[in-house]
Amino acid sequence: MQFTVRKEVILDELQLLQGIVEKRNTMPILANILVQAGASEVEMTGTDLVVGLRTHFEATIDEPGAITVSGKKLFEIVKSLPDGQPVTFREGKNSMMEITSGESEFTIVCLPKDEYPQVPEAKFEKRISLPVETFQAMIDRVFFAIAQEQRYYLNGALMVLKAKSIELVSTDGHRLSYSSKALDTAGLTKEIRVIVPRKTMAELSRIDWEGAEEILFGVHESRVFLKTDRVVLVSNTVEGLFPAFEGQRLSLEELRAGYGIPEGEGPFRIIPPQSAAGRPDRGNGQPQQTDPIEGVPVEFEGFNQAPRPLVQHAVFAPHGGD
Repeated sequence: MQFTVRKEVILDELQLLQGIVEKRNTMPILANILVQAGASEVEMTGTDLVVGLRTHFEATIDEPGAITVSGKKLFEIVKSLPDGQPVTFREGKNSMMEITSGESEFTIVCLPKDEYPQVPEAKFEKRISLPVETFQAMIDRVFFAIAQEQRYYLNGALMVLKAKSIELVSTDGHRLSYSSKALDTAGLTKEIRVIVPRKTMAELSRIDWEGAEEILFGVHESRVFLKTDRVVLVSNTVEGLFPAFEGQRLSLEELRAGYGIPEGEGPFRIIPPQSAAGRPDRGNGQPQQTDPIEGVPVEFEGFNQAPRPLVQHAVFAPHGGD
């Protein structure tokens, strides 16, 4: 195998794969990425057995072939090379990869491609398109509430696709975050519910989709697939039953009414505990060498009605009225 490509082109692709490759060395092969040179393109694949990412780019192919190489080491080497220079990658003897650019020359130990886990091919039966900016914004709103614990069905966000909307829900058992957007999913006759792992959500939010306006979304058996022109992400889903959430959230109108917030103001207002009439307590309640307290004059007439206790455990996305 031998191919040549500009540094900036392959560096962008290697950057995408850094969050995918396994860093704990439970299986040495998972720290590698699979590099395959075809007739006119190079395809690179990374996986940790839960999430897989496949990307490709054009290059000058002198000899087709395939090999696996350390994703971290390859990224660090390419990043250190001079900008704007062509970089040549060649498979040498004894499972070695030789990297040359100008006066620089590196050698990396590789592993055979036959040992690399197979990443399933993407399947898009419904051909559902998700707006990139909207989808990433929804992920940002629910990601913080995804649990990291033994209750595996909480270690992801519930994704609900309906005929006219998309919903993302996450909870760690103490708080719940919910976001929804109107979405025209033509051809979707049955509601889709899948729990997407935390790491997959992190990668979907982190990836730079390079100007793509939509992501093609598909579900097949226990996997989800997302694709743009040059990037394909494949992920296992989290098995289990996500907790019922439909009755555990308030609408923005209910929240405004509960706290007496006028329509023209922001959806949230913070009212500190009262230590004296009209004066909020600014002390932190922790014994220290110095415990300063500052009084700030305010006007407070109380809530219009008692807030519902559920507010303590629910998170609301104020942007766009969702």
